[in-house]
Amino acid sequence: MNTATAANTATPASPERHSGPTIRTLLRHEVARTRGPLGVVVLGTSLFAVVGALIATTPIYVLANLGLILGFGAAGALPPIALIVLAIDYWLSAYGRTGYLTQSLPLRGSRIYAARLLYGSLVGVAATVWALALALLPALAAAREAADPGQGAVAFLVKNVREVIAPVGALWWLFFAALGVALIVSYLAQYYFAASIGSEGRLGAMGPAGPVLVWFCVYLLMQVLAGVGLFAVPVGVGMSGGSLGFVPMDLWGALVANQPPPQGFPLGFLVPMLLVSALLAWRTAYSWDRKVSLR
Repeated sequence: MNTATAANTATPASPERHSGPTIRTLLRHEVARTRGPLGVVVLGTSLFAVVGALIATTPIYVLANLGLILGFGAAGALPPIALIVLAIDYWLSAYGRTGYLTQSLPLRGSRIYAARLLYGSLVGVAATVWALALALLPALAAAREAADPGQGAVAFLVKNVREVIAPVGALWWLFFAALGVALIVSYLAQYYFAASIGSEGRLGAMGPAGPVLVWFCVYLLMQVLAGVGLFAVPVGVGMSGGSLGFVPMDLWGALVANQPPPQGFPLGFLVPMLLVSALLAWRTAYSWDRKVSLR
C-alpha cells in the first residue's frame, strides 16, 4: 500500500454538490462493490452449516456433537463476519487507493456515509435472517435424535419452539426485532467510526494500524460503559406473572448482599452502548464532511 498521505479539510458543500447520485444510486454501487466478498461469506457459512447438520445425524455421539457445534457456529458466525467484511470494504473504498473516486462524488460526505450505514444495516439484517434459517438445519438434526418414537423431527421442533415463544406477545417480538436492528447499526457505527477516525491525521499515516487502534479503544470504552450501565440502569426483561415483561434487575444490590443475580435479561448495558454509538455515527459523518485523509 502506498503510504503517502494527503490530508485536507473540506469546506462546506455548495448547493451544486447535492445534485449528484441519489441514495438509491449509491446503494446500487454498494451492492455491486460488495456482492462478491459477501457472497463468499454467505456461501462458506452456509456450506459449513449444511456439513455440520449432516455430521450431526451420525450415530457416533462425539461426531454428532461436533456437527452441532459446527452447524450452529457457522450460522452464528455469518452476521459478524458480514459486518467485518463491510467494515474492511468501507475503509478500502473510502480511504484506500480507490478512495479518491468515492471522495470526489458530487455529494456531501455525510450523505455517502448515510447510504453506507443504511446499506450495511440492511445487509446485517439479511445476514441475521439467513443465519436463523441456517440454524434450523442443526436444530432439526438434534430434534431427530431427541424426538419420541413415531414423532418427526419437524413436529418435535415446532412443539418445543411453540412452548418457548408462547409467553412472548407480538409487541415483544417487535421490541426484540427493533433491538436487534439497533445493535446491528450500533456495531456498524463503531466499525465505521474506527475506519474514519483511524484514517485522520497521524493515525492515517499508520495505515491499517490506525483503524485497528481506534477500534480497540472503542471496544474497551464500550466494555466499561456496558458494565456501568448494568448497575446504573437496573431494568431487564424476564417472566412476570406468567408472561414476559420488564422486571427490576438490581445487580448492585444483589452483589452487595452476596445474593444470586435476579433472573432475566438485563437491558442496562444497552443504554450507554446505543447512545455512544449514535455519538460515534455523528462524529463519523462530521469526518466525512470536514476531514479527508487518503492513501
